[in-house]
Amino acid sequence: MDAHALHPATSTGIPNRKLAIWTFIGSECLFFASLISVYLVYKGKSLVGLAMTLLCGFFFIGMQVYEFTHFYHEGLTMQKNLFGASFFTLTGFHGTHVTIGVIWLLSVFIEGVRGHVPPAKALNFEMAALYWHFVDVVWIVIFPVVYLMNS
Repeated sequence: MDAHALHPATSTGIPNRKLAIWTFIGSECLFFASLISVYLVYKGKSLVGLAMTLLCGFFFIGMQVYEFTHFYHEGLTMQKNLFGASFFTLTGFHGTHVTIGVIWLLSVFIEGVRGHVPPAKALNFEMAALYWHFVDVVWIVIFPVVYLMNS
């Protein structure tokens, strides 16, 4: 069987699936360009986005406390086995970093609510945001490794 039979082409000579992925990538470029544009227009003009981040951070911490409590009552502890020790250490350290990030962002939020944040203090917000995004990227790795991958 030849390659053309396996991958039917459009009238342009490009295989349907290849054209579909290029169309998808093009639409994703437009999607992210729109989101980035909105972000740039509203950057620094609202404390609502920061408040939502804090709310999500508090929710994450609450869910982790619930999960740890549930696992503990089911018999999973750090002392039970190597899995329990590694699970609680990995997710616990991440939760600690999230808590530090929430406290840091809360302090920046309070400064913003009290009035304007002078340019001299803008670096504080940027540093808190960088730390928060670092913790977020770490979670992007931890979540699939701990919760999605089969053993």
